[in-house]
Amino acid sequence: MPFPHPPFPNIGYPTSSLLRIVLSLSFVLLLQACSENTSWEKYQDAGEKAYEQHRYADSEKMFLTALKEAQTRQLDNAHLARTTKSLGDLYYGQGKLAEAESFYRQALATREKTWGTDHPDLVSILTNLAAIYDKQGKLGQAEPLYQRALAASEKASGIEQPQANTIIKNLAKSYNAQGKNKEAEGLYRRVLERRERLLGPDHLQVAMSLDDLAAQYNVQNKFTDAAPLYKRSLAIRQKVLGENSRDVVTSLNKLAATYVLLNEPAQAEVLYKRSLAILERTQGVEHPDTASLLSQLAGVYQSQGRFAESESLYQRALAIMVKLQGPQHPDFSGTLLNLGVLYRNQGRYVEAADLSRHALKIREKALGGSDPQVAQALNMLGAVYLDQGKYTKAEPHFVRALGILEQRTRPMDRFDMVTSLLGLADIYSKTNRKSEAEKLKVRARALRLEQTKETH
Repeated sequence: MPFPHPPFPNIGYPTSSLLRIVLSLSFVLLLQACSENTSWEKYQDAGEKAYEQHRYADSEKMFLTALKEAQTRQLDNAHLARTTKSLGDLYYGQGKLAEAESFYRQALATREKTWGTDHPDLVSILTNLAAIYDKQGKLGQAEPLYQRALAASEKASGIEQPQANTIIKNLAKSYNAQGKNKEAEGLYRRVLERRERLLGPDHLQVAMSLDDLAAQYNVQNKFTDAAPLYKRSLAIRQKVLGENSRDVVTSLNKLAATYVLLNEPAQAEVLYKRSLAILERTQGVEHPDTASLLSQLAGVYQSQGRFAESESLYQRALAIMVKLQGPQHPDFSGTLLNLGVLYRNQGRYVEAADLSRHALKIREKALGGSDPQVAQALNMLGAVYLDQGKYTKAEPHFVRALGILEQRTRPMDRFDMVTSLLGLADIYSKTNRKSEAEKLKVRARALRLEQTKETH
């Protein structure tokens, strides 16, 4: 006797109608969801397209509308995170740091809810948010974000990847800005050791790490430790890339600059000349890099008292810059100041003052009135007036430079602040304001002591 089939459910018209109703309702809900997504996606895509075309006002309008759509229709975290990050990127690119910070924080919180705290897609938000805190002088808040970004990047792609290397450099700079030079050195050492182990001793990324560690030694005034690292980096690049590589030129220049710091100008001269020959052979005699190198070699000649040769190279460099970049480029102002220093050392004060004023105008126009490079030009012009005994003219330049630099927290600006303090103290001493002068000298000594502690 065959085994009976189990009874089938009644699939007559009543059940079929119910099924059609359920399917229709599901389809309506699906269409509604698609419509909501399509509405948000339309504004999001339009915002991204406008951003790529540098139409930032249109981009902002579209992103804000997309955000409103996502919030009103209660779309999921992925939609909110994408739009808030886009707004963060938009404002960050325009230098609107407060607005960028707000949206990056929203994007970060939303993505953390979805993916956790160490997902690779958090890296760019963490890095940009840390960079904002760096620019705002909130170094203590920047550091842990860089550390999180580095950990997530290493987990995703390894420490030898360019993204991880960029984060490492930013974190090391943050350490240096806080005077944590040993922490920065340890970070660069860790990367170097890992790259040597994974990639071998002659890999180009090993050369990059050697450069980073050598630069850190220079920050700490450990010039004798930096030089052999730059030598090894140069040897790797010559072996892998050949003598005419642009990276070889960079290595030669870094090693030459270290010899300048070691007060070995003859060694620096040899390297700069090698570098200059490569550049003139590969880039031509009229190139911005050639002009920069001529200025550096001129500085070496100046330190050796070879003033005529130095002046000739500075003039060549200026002629190239004017032709290629125009007379208002900030790089042009740096060479003007260098030539002004040469003239000042020769007692050619009128020419030195003219060049310093020219450099000051260029920097004020290009960088604004409160940039540290403007303070450098003010210090230079003040020093020229001071040398001439023109105390009334010199004083306001040092005062203004000091005001700019007092708003800065970077260690690199403290040297210029010491220059401002001592220049102003000299004026006060010579104009019978002894007590004010002494106060400024005390501040200058304290800054120098602070620099020495941070360096070591």
